[in-house]
Amino acid sequence: GLATDQTDCVEAETELFESNFEKGSSGWEFSDDRAWSVVQDDGEKVLQGEGHEHAYAGDNWSQTVWRLKVKLIEGNAHLNFQSQGPNRYLVSFREDGTNVQRTDHSSNSNMGASSVRHNPGEWHVVEIGLKKDLFFVAVNGYLEITQTEPSPLPPGQIWLEVLDNSTVLFDEMRVCALDN
Repeated sequence: GLATDQTDCVEAETELFESNFEKGSSGWEFSDDRAWSVVQDDGEKVLQGEGHEHAYAGDNWSQTVWRLKVKLIEGNAHLNFQSQGPNRYLVSFREDGTNVQRTDHSSNSNMGASSVRHNPGEWHVVEIGLKKDLFFVAVNGYLEITQTEPSPLPPGQIWLEVLDNSTVLFDEMRVCALDN
């Protein structure tokens, strides 16, 4: 199914991008280098973002699934998918749930919400994908949001956005192309 509860690419997918921060943060562009750091968490190297800051990676990707681990220490994060110029799928990941907005140059539309709790201080496996005309968000193996997307946004990159008064950890990130 769409929810795999893992960060690896699965059968019938091709890995396009991988970042686990064991060798630093190459491949990422940061809005403020001082706000982002590679830190230790239970012996693993992970990316930490603090305050309202941004990290970008990737290329013009479409028909992909983005898998990553997210740990909310404090506050919230936006996981922006297929981002290019004004376009993005904004996945708001919070302790009290998930919300998705589709933004382009002319409009902003809500694509669904979930009130499934994401406990702070715990790692959550998040999967965000666009498969043909289906957009989905899964957390910890549970499909939280699905939405038909007949005219998907153009290809774009991934963008981590940590919000004000927030500290969030990220790890084990992959973007996988969905083979037809």
